[in-house]
Amino acid sequence: MTENELKESLKSPEGGYFFYGDEDYMKQHYVRRLRDAVLGGAMLPEMNHIKFEKDDFSLTALEDALATPPVMDEKKLIEILIPDLASMKEEEQAALRDVLATVQNSPGAVLVLTVAAGGFDPGKPKTPSAALKAYSKVIKPVEFPLQPEGKLIRWLSRHAADAGIEADTDALREIIRLCGRSMFRLSAEIDKACALARSRGEKRLTAAAVTESATRTPEDEAFALANSIMRGDAKVAADFAGRALRRGEDPIKLLANLSSVFCELAVVSHLVKHGATAADVAEKLKTHSYRAGLLVGAVRGIRTEILDRVLSMFAETEQKMKSYSVRDDSSLIRLVCIAAGVFGGGGRQWRR
Repeated sequence: MTENELKESLKSPEGGYFFYGDEDYMKQHYVRRLRDAVLGGAMLPEMNHIKFEKDDFSLTALEDALATPPVMDEKKLIEILIPDLASMKEEEQAALRDVLATVQNSPGAVLVLTVAAGGFDPGKPKTPSAALKAYSKVIKPVEFPLQPEGKLIRWLSRHAADAGIEADTDALREIIRLCGRSMFRLSAEIDKACALARSRGEKRLTAAAVTESATRTPEDEAFALANSIMRGDAKVAADFAGRALRRGEDPIKLLANLSSVFCELAVVSHLVKHGATAADVAEKLKTHSYRAGLLVGAVRGIRTEILDRVLSMFAETEQKMKSYSVRDDSSLIRLVCIAAGVFGGGGRQWRR
């Protein structure tokens, strides 16, 4: 079932729905819409809304909920949240599917099973997994992937407009570049950026303001640092590292995150060197195709030996820093400058 088909279905919801995919924000959005569609006009909504989460879920309780008719209303809603469906044994999942299938014979019952990002393997569009095929036989599956940049820009623009701020397209692209495509995080970042603009009496949000307001996680710092190193820009690399350290980042953790980035790039480079496509990389690394394409593009034109050499430098320095168990800011800054020199301006910037 597509998102548009789901919207149409919500005019008169029935049976069971299965929400999965990488975008948790959209899952919660449509759970709320489903809740409104089923319970919005109910006489006793609290009596006809049953919600199961990890700690209170059991097949027996679900069976009882499905067997019980709505209380003084035509419909009731059963919500089930299982963060990691993939961690359940196959026999447990088979038993769950048997119970879910009874929603078709439960008058007035509408059910939605939601799985968190990474908690279910749907396979590929042309070759769905056996698990997805099995669940599709008993409830209606709806995938919520990470949204493409164009949709996110329009969505962020509406958020900014609601806050009374006009946002440059470049500013919105910068938020996505810095913060990734999770709509939960993007929502928080656009609200924060707009609040900063309002506090200054500004009506327009620029890319420079976004760069100033965006909260970088240690992982974000590592990606930004990797970009500058691969461009061969030692000054920018040193500035990035210096700002992170002045904020109190642990140099060992920052280096570990940086090593992780370059380890992944080195793996991709070796795969591409032996003929792997972006689709092959996505499958090998268990990542989505969009990110795999960025990784492949990042290593194109860079010799595998350079990535291996820089990764070896990071690993050796990380080991020394751990062995001495001391904070060594100067060693980290010196290292990123040397690494940028190895690329010598011949590297490529890459974005998540």
